Amino acid sequence: MKRSHFLVALWVVFFAIPLVHGRDVPPKTFATAQSQTAILAGYFWDMDAAFDKDGIAQPFWFSKDFPPVRLNFSKDGYAFAENACNSLNWKFSITGSDKIAFAPTVSTLIGCNEELTRRQNLVSTGIPQTHRYSLTATTIKGPERLTLYVADGSRWEFKPTPSPDTRYGGPGKQIELEIAMDTVPCDSSSIRQCLKARQVRWEMNTTKVCISDWEVLKAGVEGYQPTPGRHEIIWVKAYPLPQTSSKASGFAYVFQGVHVSVIPSLKKLPDCSPQTLK
Repeated sequence: MKRSHFLVALWVVFFAIPLVHGRDVPPKTFATAQSQTAILAGYFWDMDAAFDKDGIAQPFWFSKDFPPVRLNFSKDGYAFAENACNSLNWKFSITGSDKIAFAPTVSTLIGCNEELTRRQNLVSTGIPQTHRYSLTATTIKGPERLTLYVADGSRWEFKPTPSPDTRYGGPGKQIELEIAMDTVPCDSSSIRQCLKARQVRWEMNTTKVCISDWEVLKAGVEGYQPTPGRHEIIWVKAYPLPQTSSKASGFAYVFQGVHVSVIPSLKKLPDCSPQTLK
C-alpha cells in the first residue's frame, strides 16, 4: 500500500512541475541568427569601453586625436573596422543568440603612426579570436550596446548609431551627383551658401549623361565636404523622403565616395549634350 501511495505521489510531482513551470516562468526566446545579423548591420558600432581579462579599463583605446574604433556589419556576413589605421575586414557568421565566428583579418597595407598601429594590431588579432557576443536592450527602439568577448578574456563594448538605411527606412539607391564648383545662395533671402548638383551617369565610361537639371541642395550631402578648386562627381545613396519633408529635392543624400575629381585648369569634365538630358 505504501508503495502505491509513493508511486501516486511521484506521478503528481512529475506532471505538476511542468505545469507550474509553464505558468510562472516564461520560456526564454532567442532571436534567429538572421535577425541578429540584421540588427548588427543596421547600426554603426563605436567602441566606448574596453577591459582586460581582469576587468581593468583600458584607456589607451581612446584618444583626443582620433575617433574611436568603429565596426560595421553587412547583411551578407562581412564586418569592417574603421579608425584603426588600415581598412580591416572579416567574414563572420552567427550561431544562436551569442556565438559569433570571424575569419582571419584581411587588411590594406599602409604605414601609420604608433597609436593607430597599436590599435590595428589589437583589432586584427582580437576580432578573429572573438567567439562570443551580446546585444543588450534590443527593443523596438533598437539595441543599446554590443559587447565582444575576446579569447584572452578582454571585453570590448560598442554603442550604436543608426545607419542611413535604418534612419531612412530603406536601402537607398546609389547614384552619381555632379557637384558644381561654386556654391550658391540657398534661397533668394538667404546668405547661407549651398551646394548645387545634378544627377549624372556615365555610358561606356566616357560619355556623361545628365539625368536631371541643376538643383540647389539645401540639406547638402551627408558626410561630404567639397574639395576647394576641384570639380567633382561623387557617389551617393539617395533616400526618398516623406512628402511632408521640407527638403526641396525630396531626397536625402549620403556620401559614398568620389568618382571623378579634376582640377579645371588642367582638365575639363565633358558636358552633357542637350539630346541626352532626360
